[in-house]
Amino acid sequence: SSGINAEWPLRPGGTTELTRALLSSCFVSGSEKTTTINCSNITQLCGVPEPCHGLRLVGSSVLGICHVAAGFVDAYWLHGLHIWDMAAAVVILEEAGGCVLSTVEGEQFDLTKRRIIAASSEKLALKLQSKIGPLLDVYCYDC
Repeated sequence: SSGINAEWPLRPGGTTELTRALLSSCFVSGSEKTTTINCSNITQLCGVPEPCHGLRLVGSSVLGICHVAAGFVDAYWLHGLHIWDMAAAVVILEEAGGCVLSTVEGEQFDLTKRRIIAASSEKLALKLQSKIGPLLDVYCYDC
């Protein structure tokens, strides 16, 4: 069993509805496509909440994904990540019982595709995917 320590196991939250979900994302840096990627993420931020319970922007994708694993937030998504930005956190989330999807409907999650939805449940991940998937081609489908 994965956990922060022996007394505090990692356990994603049980929220399955976007209207009750605390969502998380962040902005990327250090890329020649930084502005394009961040414009895409802003478009998604504006297009997703149905409304949601709240939105948090954290400064680290690893931290954001691990926040889902710990139950601090219900879902995290972002485009423009590199493998090293998410690989370890994906393992932690999956070991804790969370779900990882691509942001593109019907596409298998792939670390090399540079896009992720990390959620406390598959039901919530699929709902989020249906909201942000159509917004991808606005700026950068392949960022």
